[in-house]
Amino acid sequence: MIPNIKKNSVKNAIKYADYAIGELIKKAKKEAYYKDTVFVIVADHNVRVYGDDMVPVNMFHIPGLILGEGITPKVYNNIATQADVLATAIDLTGVSDKMPIMGHSIFNDKKRNLALMQFNDRYAFMVDNIVTVIRPKMKPMTFIYKNNHLVKTKENIELEKDALAFLLVLDYVYKNQLYKSLK
Repeated sequence: MIPNIKKNSVKNAIKYADYAIGELIKKAKKEAYYKDTVFVIVADHNVRVYGDDMVPVNMFHIPGLILGEGITPKVYNNIATQADVLATAIDLTGVSDKMPIMGHSIFNDKKRNLALMQFNDRYAFMVDNIVTVIRPKMKPMTFIYKNNHLVKTKENIELEKDALAFLLVLDYVYKNQLYKSLK
């Protein structure tokens, strides 16, 4: 237990998770498999997602680490998704980037700054700093993400169509379990 932190607290759980990950990597470095392994450690989501914006984009910043023998430490500050993390890990292994995934390695020229977020019954599709929000039975809205907040702007029909297409395709794939056919 960490001094001055309640034993049964979220903060203590986070600190312990950090400690356990550190111990795992420290022990793995002593094993032969370490030189041939890419470790990917990504948080699922923030502890609690809340905020005054229609979709609190700033709460979707999720830390991640990609570690391994010969991987140079670097901070990546652009927008990335879970699919980009997978593509980057595959890229670092040297496996072909012709995989049936939607993301792109952060080292790939095709990598775009885009993310799809869900908050309650709303979906946000972000490309660079432009965000379209789709809500049930309501007209989509477009915002500029500025100073960690959404600022309403004129509609972006193309981005709204792209957002809806992403949602419909992902919903169709999930409902019809088409992801199972990729095995």
